Amino acid sequence: MIVYLVSLFPERIIQFFEKGVLKRGLEDGIYSFVPVHIRDFGVTKHKKVDDYPFGGGAGMLLRVDVLTAALESIPQIDQCQIVYFSPKGSSFDKGVKKVLSRSNQHLVLICGAFEGIDERLLALFDIESISIGDVVVSSGDTVAIPFLDALFRRLPGVLGNDDSVRDESFEHNLLEYPHYTQPREFRGLTVPDVLLSGHHEHISQWRTGQSIHHTLRNRPDMLVDYFKHSSEDSILPSFSS
Repeated sequence: MIVYLVSLFPERIIQFFEKGVLKRGLEDGIYSFVPVHIRDFGVTKHKKVDDYPFGGGAGMLLRVDVLTAALESIPQIDQCQIVYFSPKGSSFDKGVKKVLSRSNQHLVLICGAFEGIDERLLALFDIESISIGDVVVSSGDTVAIPFLDALFRRLPGVLGNDDSVRDESFEHNLLEYPHYTQPREFRGLTVPDVLLSGHHEHISQWRTGQSIHHTLRNRPDMLVDYFKHSSEDSILPSFSS
């Protein structure tokens, strides 16, 4: 996958993936980056990329002519998936899954700044708007990193073990169950006995029960989809620890 980063500071995004577990995908060529500096397409001798909004209001907007020039510099832009990060966009998880479900190997990320972009850009290109949640941040760069992290870890070969993402939160409309490691006892707190039993079926049932428990407490809205996709004759596992 080739990712074109349309940003004022694309290097900030790239640097994050040059370290840590996800650098494997970069080193193995599973994904790569092409920085597209918005400032390179600025107008006037000062390379201006933003301007005041018509109708008044606080802040500045990225200009449509500047962003159009940046996008049209990308080879075969009409065959790329284009994503723009916006609080008005679709949900974050659906956006990641939509990108993964398509066969396009070229992804373009528009990282907005200031108060956003000229709306006409969304009419000129086939752009998917994606939101990180009910929050406003100062730059699309800060959203691009978690978005790409969530995307890359699902690409075969990036994590080394493709089963690593199977039981993570949201994969089955449930939050992830709790994990424990050594030491078995710490300051009076012990690891649940079932995890030491070696009985894989009981461990699986306990983990499912814990996932349901945590989802019910923190994200009850997700349980609707979980039970909708569960077998009608399934037996709910115990919530006990």
